[in-house]
Order: sequence, then C-alpha cells, then structure tokens
Amino acid sequence: MNIMNRKTNVPLKIKDIMSSNIQSCCISTSLEEITSMMLSCNSSEMIVVGDSSQPVGIVNERDVILACNQNNKQPDELDALSVIENKDLYLCLDDDGIDIALAIMNDRKVSQLPVANCQGLLVGMLSIKDVVCCLGKDVLLNQPSYDASMSALRAVAS
Repeated sequence: MNIMNRKTNVPLKIKDIMSSNIQSCCISTSLEEITSMMLSCNSSEMIVVGDSSQPVGIVNERDVILACNQNNKQPDELDALSVIENKDLYLCLDDDGIDIALAIMNDRKVSQLPVANCQGLLVGMLSIKDVVCCLGKDVLLNQPSYDASMSALRAVAS
C-alpha cells in the first residue's frame, strides 16, 4: 500500500521527502577527510560515489573506528574503499514509493538509504527521520502503511 498525500490523493514518492542537499566522497578519500566532512555537515554517515557519481557504499562513524582498530592504522592511512569493499549497499530510487524504502529499511535494519535517479546517479538521502517527519504533515496513512512505518522504526531502533 502507498503512503498518500492527503491533499492530492497521490502516492508520495521518495523524492518528495528525501534530503537532496547531501555531501559525498570518492573511494580514495581518506577516513580522516571523511570524518571531517561528517563533522562539518553534522552527519554520522557519508555516501561514497564512484567515478560516474553512482553510489557505491556508505561509511559511518562505526566503520571508521572498526577499520582503524582492525587494521591498526590511523584514519589518514585508510580510505573509503577499505571500508566499503566488503559491505553491501542498499539504496532506493527517487521515483519509488515511500513504502518501498520502509521495506528495505525494515529488512536490512538501516536508518538511511542513498537515493539514486533512473540513471543510477546519487540525488539524495532518505532517513527514517524524513519519513517520520512527513507522517505528521499532509499524509494520509492507511493501516498497512502505518504498520510498515512502525516496523521499520522498530527494526532500525533495535
């Protein structure tokens, strides 16, 4: 079931509520640079993009700590590739319905998803916070959408 806009009765799409003002880094960016970027944009995650601006991974604060600890190296000695090379990337498309993103968040227990357009280029980030904030606005929730939203919240909170 779709989450509908109460005023227009049209299903809300991810592009309607995602954050489009995001920062990203390339695979060769050092973990030291990534942590500085995360601090400057007040984020706990950084999307890593390939040469063609397609998302290839995400580095979060925990990843930086683990990589440095496991490799016995400083953040300036490791790059984004060293963190993302063995991790799966979960993302959604900007034209997808919000329910699709909630299902991915619930299944994969993630609280944020990179958003790509139909060409595969990074266009934004969708967080569970974006979804929760939109639920209180001009949104008409049917029961399956409410249940999906709450399941995703419980999954990422645990």
